[in-house]
Amino acid sequence: MDATIVSTQRLTKTFGPRTAVDAVDLTVRRGEVYGFLGPNGAGKTTTLRMLLGLVRPTSGRAAVHGLPPGDPAAVARTGSLVEGPGFYPYLSGRENLRVLARYRGLGDRDVDRVLERVDLSERGGDRFKAYSLGMKQRLGVAAALLGLALNYAAYESEIYRSALEAIPIGQLEAARTLGLSERQVLQLVRAPQAFRLALAPMTNDFVALLKDSSLVSVLTVLELTKQTQIFATNLGSWVLPGTLCAALYLAMSLPLSALARRLEQQWRTVD
Repeated sequence: MDATIVSTQRLTKTFGPRTAVDAVDLTVRRGEVYGFLGPNGAGKTTTLRMLLGLVRPTSGRAAVHGLPPGDPAAVARTGSLVEGPGFYPYLSGRENLRVLARYRGLGDRDVDRVLERVDLSERGGDRFKAYSLGMKQRLGVAAALLGLALNYAAYESEIYRSALEAIPIGQLEAARTLGLSERQVLQLVRAPQAFRLALAPMTNDFVALLKDSSLVSVLTVLELTKQTQIFATNLGSWVLPGTLCAALYLAMSLPLSALARRLEQQWRTVD
């Protein structure tokens, strides 16, 4: 069995003229604990995203478990938590983990095991939105321990699946009785209604993704507020930096929310 778990050769990522990761060579072998140290913008998160297949490198090569980053077989053997965890706020911690566990074919016993490991067994029944920051981070670690790459694809697929299954079976049977093919049923009956049903949770999830991750994979909200703090300290006032920070933060999320509300108003009368 190959002892090399992760390897890169001159792994590089650029965003326009900015080089985020510059020709990184690293090797992580079985049993090693490997950590990244560096200031904001040094490329730590970008490197991890490339190793998980979430970001395509500009040049260079990488392998995880001997496979290309993002390969389903490699992802199935990888647990990850990049920056902040994202969960359904109105589900309990245990229910959130059960949703994720289904994608791995795991059961409730596995969920209880990881909750106990991160010391959340007694609070597993509480809603995620009621958790403290530390508890949210521990729940994210529990999700990573399930062997899942914790990203928004799992949540998006659950939204779409639920919307498609919410279409009344009678409508589908009526469409088939009229002689529509399965493709026509999907295009003319299921997809339009499913999109309308999924619009609100899909918009909320996209807004959360934009806020919690990055803007054009360069400017994260965490970095934005950190730079605002530095600017305010140097300027001696929070008024101008805070106003600019708030304006940019709103600009990242309000347009998508407004578009979703407009579409919902247009489709409100459609049953």
